Amino acid sequence: MFLPRQVDWPQVPIFTGMNNTHSLLILFVKHPVAGQTKTRLAAGIGHEKALAAYHEMLLHLRTVAAATRFDVVVFYGNEIPDQDVWSETGWPRLLQAGETLGERMNGAFTWGKDQGYSQMVLVGSDIPGVDAELLQNGMGSLESHEVVIGPSTDGGYYLIGLRQPDNSLFEKIEWSTPTVLEQTRERIAEQQLSLFLLPALQDVDTIEDLPGTFLEHYLPSADSSAS
Repeated sequence: MFLPRQVDWPQVPIFTGMNNTHSLLILFVKHPVAGQTKTRLAAGIGHEKALAAYHEMLLHLRTVAAATRFDVVVFYGNEIPDQDVWSETGWPRLLQAGETLGERMNGAFTWGKDQGYSQMVLVGSDIPGVDAELLQNGMGSLESHEVVIGPSTDGGYYLIGLRQPDNSLFEKIEWSTPTVLEQTRERIAEQQLSLFLLPALQDVDTIEDLPGTFLEHYLPSADSSAS
């Protein structure tokens, strides 16, 4: 069985209560399941390595999220296990609700608004380049802008932040296509909302996305050189 490399991740602060600030960080994750996790990546490196790589990305995101000092909530796209990398943080763990990705994201923002948050940033879990400073900049931009987006290099986005839920931004979007960002920007323009763009980052979907990231040791060439 292929396991993630050993990394000295900083200790994660234990959650002590919601709404300590007006800012909420929403993490969209999946519980890693063998044979069902990062299947496009698995096509290049195998299911065991893809599972280990995603687990490593989750650990990275956990460390980054803790460093922001924002309130954090974890929304799962599949199931909530009894124990995982998130359970020890004490952060709320909830299931995403909705048929489409847009419905699930809008539902998460609605939940955050219902808890009293006025600035909310939602980020995915397969972006190795995400760090605490970027998330803090994204949240801070909501002081002067109504929407913040972190574009991904494949035409979508890895992050979106809002002051309040707006279902119109998530309707009639062709999800998982290279036009997601373009269509979303059209919705933002139609609503005459101010937009702040963060630097573009690459998400990890296939083996071609691994070089230059902390996951490149999963490349077949890295295995060969290490043996």
